[in-house]
Amino acid sequence: SLLLVSSSLLYADDVGIDKARLIEEEPGQYLLEVDSTPRLAAAYRTPILPARFQLVGKPSRDRQAGYLMVRYRFRTSGRPLDANDQILLPWNRSGLSLTAQWNDGAIHQSLFLREIEGIRVPVRLLKPVEEQTIDIVRRNLLVGLTHTASSWSHWVFILGMCLIANGWRLLHLVLFFAVGHGVSLVIVDLGLPSVPLAIVDLCLVVAALLAARTAWLTGEASERFTLIVLILGILHGVGYSGVLRESGATEAQLLPALLAFNLGVDAFHGASACVLSAVVLRFVPEHSVRGDTDPLLSASQQTGQRPTGSRFGLVVASSVQLAVGSVAAAVLFASLFGDGV
Repeated sequence: SLLLVSSSLLYADDVGIDKARLIEEEPGQYLLEVDSTPRLAAAYRTPILPARFQLVGKPSRDRQAGYLMVRYRFRTSGRPLDANDQILLPWNRSGLSLTAQWNDGAIHQSLFLREIEGIRVPVRLLKPVEEQTIDIVRRNLLVGLTHTASSWSHWVFILGMCLIANGWRLLHLVLFFAVGHGVSLVIVDLGLPSVPLAIVDLCLVVAALLAARTAWLTGEASERFTLIVLILGILHGVGYSGVLRESGATEAQLLPALLAFNLGVDAFHGASACVLSAVVLRFVPEHSVRGDTDPLLSASQQTGQRPTGSRFGLVVASSVQLAVGSVAAAVLFASLFGDGV
């Protein structure tokens, strides 16, 4: 049952970023269309529009040659869409690369990632106006926080680190991921190719599986795992730079946006690692995670062996991690190489 529940949750977060278009057909009338595949038809629910708008008819779903195009038309007799409006898309997708085509011929594109309620689309981000740097930083900082909070691959990765490290050692791993993010800024500035973010998410889950295996066997983090965390930080930052470029970010906007996104991810990693570490230590004492002996134990226990109860807690935690991580890896792999992204 655990695998079925995990699979259903992870399927909703299959790292798919859809491409969609918002077309102003005439003043006050709009068409929203999204490209997808038939197996994801259930992921699209009716958009939540500003109060003065009404949907025109039922959504249309056109299937052709293995593809699905979902269309929504809406209109208003009042004020057209403006910078103060927001559209909420309660879709079970990770994000949306949305291109807006306005009636005056202007075209603007932006990327929106899923939050808890769905994908929020502030219309001001789709108007052809120059964003201030502070707005870019604020928006991408929030994107980094919400991306990490809603991504199962990140949660599985953080839990994996908590199983094999705590205290300063855990902080060491979190900081190395942040250092990797810093290195990614240099790589992006040099104009080197990016890595698809979906592949990076798969790598995070694979790293979590390695951590769970280590917790099962030894309970200690190796220097090799520290290097893996550093490389993952680099790949993650470089991967998001590709998403930014696809969303239409200019070269002047790229580095501030990436820096803010990285800071949001690292801040959430640090906070969630502290919470999950406390939960893990509730069942697995500190000396068990590190593989050290406890000075408060009796001399007969000072053998470097973990107490039976602690060993049991560690095995249970790492077993759950292996199960969830395996499901996550399978879903991410299917989304990468199947027909659904």
